Amino acid sequence: MPTTRGFVQEIEIGRGGLVRVTVVEDDATNSVFTITDIDGDPERFNERLSKLAVLRDAMNRAEPVEIEHSSGEGGDEIDRATRISRDALAPPGEVDQVAGLIVDVTVNAVNRTGSVGERHDHARISVFTRQGGSLDLLLDLQAPERLVAQGQLEMVRDAQAAGWLTRFTVSTGDDDTVPRVLGVAANDDLSGFGDDKDQTLVAGFVESLGLMGSAGGAPAGLATARFTTAPDLSSPGNTIDPAAFTPTELTLYLAKGSVTYDLVEAGLRDNVRMRLGVAPLQLTPAEEDERPVVRSSRSSRRTPAGAGNDTATGTPAALVLAAELQAPLASASRPVWVHVDRTMMDKGPAEDCTVGVPSSDLTPRGLRDLRIPYPAKWRGLGCFNRGVYRFQVTLAGSYTVLVDGVELCLFDTGTTDVKVGYGCMEGDHWLTLEVDQWTCDSDFRLDAYRIR
Repeated sequence: MPTTRGFVQEIEIGRGGLVRVTVVEDDATNSVFTITDIDGDPERFNERLSKLAVLRDAMNRAEPVEIEHSSGEGGDEIDRATRISRDALAPPGEVDQVAGLIVDVTVNAVNRTGSVGERHDHARISVFTRQGGSLDLLLDLQAPERLVAQGQLEMVRDAQAAGWLTRFTVSTGDDDTVPRVLGVAANDDLSGFGDDKDQTLVAGFVESLGLMGSAGGAPAGLATARFTTAPDLSSPGNTIDPAAFTPTELTLYLAKGSVTYDLVEAGLRDNVRMRLGVAPLQLTPAEEDERPVVRSSRSSRRTPAGAGNDTATGTPAALVLAAELQAPLASASRPVWVHVDRTMMDKGPAEDCTVGVPSSDLTPRGLRDLRIPYPAKWRGLGCFNRGVYRFQVTLAGSYTVLVDGVELCLFDTGTTDVKVGYGCMEGDHWLTLEVDQWTCDSDFRLDAYRIR
């Protein structure tokens, strides 16, 4: 008895209870089968209706059927109808995790039958992994829980658009030629997936941005940026740590068209300072010792030799997770203090506050112990964006504020011990605060910010 496999394209019910079923076979030919007299012969009434129900449900779900048929008066009569599920019902094999940037997503509909298993609709996801290589993953859209597969695809799309680091739980069994996605986690809050601590902050400037492709077969949707680090700024006054610092060049990877890509592109175009959240490519222990600038808190047991470096330049490499643009001087409203000298306020005059002044117990003490006032000075070299600045000082007693050696006129604010002065500033200037009566345990507050 012949057997035919295919998809139900059409079901027609005519006069006399004649049912005509059109089936599209795998070679694109159409075959017509019949179920005769569905409302006659009570002994076979339920059998005929059950065949019709199986074929109708298969058509509604676009699932293949297998029909066993024989020749009859009205054509090929259906003797047996089997509905074949395309759902992903096989248990997962070995489960592993993959993390990286999503650079491409392709959704495929495959309506084909097979002699062993049916082809599933699926999404193919291209990921640039933390190990510095490209990997294709398969998201099966024929999962029995259709809403779960749809939700996972939406998460993947959102992560691709935003440039989020995404972690996949995949099946890597012997039957999976391409790792099959079981779970999706998107790092949408930039927390680095909690305890994994995948994110490292770096500051500096974007030197180049393009789609040249490197790191050994990087996918076309992956952009490459060259980034030079700079000392980080601290405090509301943007003070630079005077410690020695050596700029380092990094090779950064980010998804083309993502939000982070747009920000990095703006940083290159406007030549402004940036702070980036990056996930370093996972290195082998030997390589971690040689790359102290950008480090990862974890290493992968599947890390290939040579990962962690750009293959063309040998520089440390990382994935970009977050980006922040800063003003040309890293603050539109406050200067950047490149040098601050407050030695006289912290240590006093020469000879360590005149050591040797006797006390009642004949123990030598200095100005700090005896709280003897003395003239002191605070000096700072700042770089200012062009504008009108207010200099606000909170300090009791008499003092003078000078800009490049010229005294600044101070005004009362109506608040005790708070005075303000104004100046038009652009470029680098010395700001000096000279205090007439200062003691080693005194304190003051000085703030400079732009008002126009």
